[in-house]
Amino acid sequence: MYHNDPNKPIPGSEVTLTSLNGGSNYIANTDNIGKYVFTNVPDGTYQLTASTTISAGGVTLGDSYLILLHLLGFNTLSPIQQIAADVTGNGQIGWDDYTTIISGWFLNGNPFPVGEWAFDTEIITTGLKDNTNLGGTSAGDVNGGYIPNLTKGNELYVAVENDIDKTSTSIQSLSVIGNLTTTGFGVVFDLSPKTQITNITSALDGFDYIVAHDQLRVTWINKTGKLVTLNESEPLFTIQGKNLELAPSIESHFIDSEGNIIPNITLKASSPVTTDKDLSIRRLYQSGSEIIIECYTYNEQNINVIISDMSGRTISSVSTKTIAGLTQIKMSTQTIPSGIYTCNIASDVATKNTVSKKFFINN
Repeated sequence: MYHNDPNKPIPGSEVTLTSLNGGSNYIANTDNIGKYVFTNVPDGTYQLTASTTISAGGVTLGDSYLILLHLLGFNTLSPIQQIAADVTGNGQIGWDDYTTIISGWFLNGNPFPVGEWAFDTEIITTGLKDNTNLGGTSAGDVNGGYIPNLTKGNELYVAVENDIDKTSTSIQSLSVIGNLTTTGFGVVFDLSPKTQITNITSALDGFDYIVAHDQLRVTWINKTGKLVTLNESEPLFTIQGKNLELAPSIESHFIDSEGNIIPNITLKASSPVTTDKDLSIRRLYQSGSEIIIECYTYNEQNINVIISDMSGRTISSVSTKTIAGLTQIKMSTQTIPSGIYTCNIASDVATKNTVSKKFFINN
C-alpha cells in the first residue's frame, strides 16, 4: 500500500518471502488492488520485502520542507515518511536528504541515490501471522501525495503577467502579484536556445538557481521553517541577460506551511530596461478560447504574427497593422491542444525587428 493507505495500492510489485532458517525463498506479485498470495509455504521465520518497476513521482519542494521541519524539531515524520525522506539511503534523516531534494533533484535533475522506490520490510512467522501489509513510497515523496499508476494532467500552477521577452540586453525583475504567504518556491522557465542569462540576483536568503539544458531553475525555502509574506514591492529575483524568452514550466510551484502546492500563482514581470525601442510584446495571456497579445510599437507598422509549436511548425498566423503605442491582437485557441508554443512577431520597418515569446496554452 502506498504510504500504508489502503486506497492507494501499488499494483505490479514483486513481493519476496526470504527464509531466515535456510529454507526456500518465495516470490509473488501484487494484483490491481495490491493483494499478494504465497501458497504452500512451510512454517518458519521469513523476511518480507518488495520492489516495483512502475513509475515513481509526487516529489515537490514541499517534501524537502517537511524534512526541514523534522530536522528543526517542529514535527515528527511517521515511519513511512522517514523511509521516503531518506533519499540518500544511509538509514538516517539529515541535512544531506534536505539538500539532495533541493539541489541534487530539483536544480540539477539528478536521481536519488536510494533509487526511485523504497519499501517497508517485515519479519513474519508463517502459521502465526498473515495479511501483512507492506508500505511503499516513491523516494522523496514525504507527504505521500503520489498515486501509483495515475497519469496527472499538465496543470500550470505559476503564470507570468507582462513581458519577459526581449531581443536586446535587458534587466528584469519578477515579483508576486498582491500578497502571498508561503514557505518556499521552485520556479522553472523553459528558455529559447538564443536566450543568454548573465546573472540572477535575489535578496532572499538561501535563494539558488541554475541555467542548463534550455531551462532556468530557481529555488528558495525559508530555512527557519516559518511562513513569509511576499509582495510585489520586493522582487523575488532579478534576471540580467540577452534575448530573454522565458515560459513558465508546469514544474513551477509555491508551497504553504504544510508543504502543499499553492494553486493559481501569478508572477509580475517589471518593465525591462532595454535598448530595443521599435517592437515588443508587453503582455501575452490566454483568456478563454483566445490568446491575447499586446504588442507595443513606437509608430505604425505592418506586422506578421505567427504561433508555432516546439518543433517550429506554424499553428496559426495573422497579419495586421499596429498603431503607435499598444495594439491588442486576439487569436483563437479552440483547435490548439494544450502545450508550450512560441509567438513570433515580425515588422516590415527598415530595421526588420522580430520578437518572440514562449507561452502555455491550457485547453
